[in-house]
Amino acid sequence: MSLLRRCLALILCLPIAPLAHAVSQLHRPLPENRIPTELRPFIPDGYGVIELLHSDLDGDGRPDYLLVLERAEDVAPGDFRSGQRPLLIVERQKNGSLKLVARNDHVVYCSSCGGMIGDPFVSIALGRGRFSIHQYGGSAWRWSTDYSFVWSAGSWLLASVDETSFLSGEPEQATSHHYEWPRDIGRLELSTFNPETWRGRGPR
Repeated sequence: MSLLRRCLALILCLPIAPLAHAVSQLHRPLPENRIPTELRPFIPDGYGVIELLHSDLDGDGRPDYLLVLERAEDVAPGDFRSGQRPLLIVERQKNGSLKLVARNDHVVYCSSCGGMIGDPFVSIALGRGRFSIHQYGGSAWRWSTDYSFVWSAGSWLLASVDETSFLSGEPEQATSHHYEWPRDIGRLELSTFNPETWRGRGPR
């Protein structure tokens, strides 16, 4: 048996639960000393920061913040997955103050929403006037989503959605779909975007 096949066999024999648990621990709350003091008023009690990006998001020459928060499980009433990971955009104003301009409680999936994979939240990529959220999960049937948002006319709008799915043993036969605003997507603001209901929503 080749070395590659032996390694593959070993991976397939690993217990599913520990593997999922290990993946789900990738995003830990940042220590408090890594969170700028000026941002702390925007972080509700019972939440930690698992992603903190500092860049000129809207192209006005002033550095802004993009945060992903995570709610502590022991303070979550009802369904833990609902609103567990708010995404916040906090922009620098002309007078130097900070202002919360957008919040979405759905676009970043919950820490257990990736199935066997565990935590599906992978990364956020920033560009000038835009950002993209990449998420990945599944078990035998794998999936990934990329939601991209663009700064346009004073609002953060959904710019595109990329969806891919494949059987774990046949990634070369993946099925992909690309949806782009305004060709395939209505005008949807970040604050009201919901991954489960965006299709067919928003004015054209």
